[in-house]
Amino acid sequence: MKPYQYNLVSKRRLKQQYGFDAFFVRPGSEQEREWIAFFGQVNVKWRRPFGWPADGKKGIVRVSL
Repeated sequence: MKPYQYNLVSKRRLKQQYGFDAFFVRPGSEQEREWIAFFGQVNVKWRRPFGWPADGKKGIVRVSL
C-alpha cells in the first residue's frame, strides 16, 4: 500500500490530520447500523440548552471510496 493510501485508511492518521474519527465497516452490515444509530444521537447536554427534542438526530457524512 502506498503512503497516501495508508494515510486515507489509518484511523489514527485521519484523527491527527483532520481532527475527526473515521470508522470503516461493510455497507449494510449490522455494525454499520449500530454506528449510525450511536453517532446520530444528540448528547443530552446539548438538547436542553437549545430546546431540541429528545429524539433529535444529527447528520453524518458518509464517504465511499
